[in-house]
Amino acid sequence: MNRVPAEIWTTIFSFACLDSGATGRILSRVSKFIRDASAPVRWQSLHIHGPRKVVAFHARLLRTPPHLRRVRYLFLSSAAAADQGGRSSSEKGRQQKPHSPPEFRRRVSDAQLIKACFEILVHVAESVEIMYLDISLSHLSEMPPRSIHFPLLRELTSASLPPHYGVPSAGGGAPIAALCPQLRRWHLTECPFSVGMALSDHASADGLLTIGTSTALFPAIAAIAPALAHLRFSNLLEEHWFPAVLQGALAADPPGPPRVLHAYPASRKLPASIKDVYITLAAPPESGDSYNTRRRGLEILRGRLEALSRADSRVVLLQPSNPDCQTRCTPRALFNRLNGSDDCWSPCDRISSNHQ
Repeated sequence: MNRVPAEIWTTIFSFACLDSGATGRILSRVSKFIRDASAPVRWQSLHIHGPRKVVAFHARLLRTPPHLRRVRYLFLSSAAAADQGGRSSSEKGRQQKPHSPPEFRRRVSDAQLIKACFEILVHVAESVEIMYLDISLSHLSEMPPRSIHFPLLRELTSASLPPHYGVPSAGGGAPIAALCPQLRRWHLTECPFSVGMALSDHASADGLLTIGTSTALFPAIAAIAPALAHLRFSNLLEEHWFPAVLQGALAADPPGPPRVLHAYPASRKLPASIKDVYITLAAPPESGDSYNTRRRGLEILRGRLEALSRADSRVVLLQPSNPDCQTRCTPRALFNRLNGSDDCWSPCDRISSNHQ
């Protein structure tokens, strides 16, 4: 074994360490040679979910030298394991182990969790390429008012937009670099209206935009990911405004000078690089006080989206979510993605043809 250069072993281990991080932990216990050779890639793929695990990993991250904490593929969830919706049948009902080290038995406060999530993102930002984030909007909105740049990120699944990101202030000034300049695929698993409600039409004095209106949604996406090619929304239910706003965001610019939306330096358009927008409606409500109203609203939304899909080939409407399983980030989804699955971006469950 020692006759083979350590660099070759490191390359071999890089193909093995594409799971939740379990393989890396096993390799670290085999021998000193294996531990040293696998060290640069043991963290390249990690699944971290649950407040206790997030806080524990953050503490370990701070004790690890920077050159050994290069994370390329990350699943990060602030939700407790039993609270994660959208799980596969094998993941449903999975509880945390009843016996855990004493330091894990202490309750993790929201402040601890938010700080740990934020600092994990800061530390992995330079290296992460594919990221699945299951962090609630409330937790994101309480993170420090500092934008994080992800220069290598090419695929993102998240429940929201980032809470803070840079835009030029209303007074002008030098452009601020996009947060995700190489991002090509973005799946938003929460309803865009709740995302839009986190937006503000006005930038603060330092140019940071703290996310208010539905019309701000697509300019925000364009500012964050100017090279975006594939966009997906899931769990739409009562967003009657969405089809019209999306149609405007995909439309060609009219002749004349570009229009400016409040503090935004750009128009309300999505990037010109957009090739397709996939949309999955929420499952129809089955009961409740507003059952008839919500079901009728969903029918209206579906009709408008079907019309938009026929008018614009880039809009692809997909079958509604399973009533028992809300679309959400899961560790299995990232694992499947790293092993060649392209289901999210090559869906076969279209509701109607784009060219009817």
